Amino acid sequence: MHEKGDLLVMVLTIEDGDQDIAPEYAGFLHGISNCAGTLAAIVSTIGTGYFVQWLGSFQAFLTVTAFLYFATTVFWILFATGERVF
Repeated sequence: MHEKGDLLVMVLTIEDGDQDIAPEYAGFLHGISNCAGTLAAIVSTIGTGYFVQWLGSFQAFLTVTAFLYFATTVFWILFATGERVF
């Protein structure tokens, strides 16, 4: 479960990011982000079961997940911007 501060930061980042980078398309971008997040949740839940069954270890799945979080964090730090794009 998320701490209250973590959830607040996550919500503020998601809501303000779309409005900052593309004010005219904020609703569309938020809808696309929401759809992508939902599809990722569905696929990752099913994929986790297959991955653990294939390797026989949940630890391997956690290692892959940690690597993906690290890689996406580095990508975000290098390329994210709050400036208007569109």
